[in-house]
Parts: sequence; structure tokens; C-alpha cells
Amino acid sequence: MDYMGPPDNRLNGPDGEKWIYYQRHQSWLRRVPYMGNKIGNEDYEAMIITFKGNLVKTCVYRAYNEREFKDSGLEKTKSVDKK
Repeated sequence: MDYMGPPDNRLNGPDGEKWIYYQRHQSWLRRVPYMGNKIGNEDYEAMIITFKGNLVKTCVYRAYNEREFKDSGLEKTKSVDKK
């Protein structure tokens, strides 16, 4: 938390708590008003850190295209406490 700040999303599952950090990259075409959503592309970089108790179990970095990211369920779905 000291180095990366609060995560963009947190998920709890059978493997433990996952902290998800992601960054969105849009092509310049994507920023064109009215038509950008149809002609541009959007990519994501994500780091997923899984904790088991107070220990880091896994840390995975991955790049996603727009469809993969939306299908992954990593996108923020609820508000995260950013203390």
C-alpha cells in the first residue's frame, strides 16, 4: 500500500483477497468525439496481487485488450475504501 497506493478494486474469493491495480490506454482515435468508441481501441494493463492472510500468495501482471478486460471481471464494480 505504501508503494502503490490503494487498489483500484478488491475482490474476495476462495484463493484469498485480491488487490487489483489497472491502467487504461486509449488510442488517439478513441478520443475523437462521437465516433471514438467505434473506431479507436482501448487496452489495459493490470497487476493482481493475491493475499492469504498477511502474506502475498501471487502477483501477476497482464495486458488485456478491451474485450478481455471487460470479460475478466477485474473492472471496478463497487466503491473501494481509499484511505
